[in-house]
Amino acid sequence: MVEPCHPLTAVSDRRADAVWISLGAANPVAGYIVEIDAMFKEFERTIEAQWPMRLEQAVLAGGGPRQRGATWTYLTTDEPFGHLTERIKRGLTRMIKRF
Repeated sequence: MVEPCHPLTAVSDRRADAVWISLGAANPVAGYIVEIDAMFKEFERTIEAQWPMRLEQAVLAGGGPRQRGATWTYLTTDEPFGHLTERIKRGLTRMIKRF
């Protein structure tokens, strides 16, 4: 049996694909919203069947229901150089300081 992808991983992957969709001249936001809504509805539909199975797998693997693995969180941004208005303000400040 293929292990289903974690819903948050699927959302993150879909968000990363939005760049390619926008390069194809499509509206990435509209497609993102439709697909995420479908993913969430599928998640809601399957959650009742999934949690007992996943709990049993965790117990068989030696973990209890309250035992958790490590979670790593990385903060990233789509605008590594700041928002456009911030970049413009910094540029204007540099120009003013030169005079």
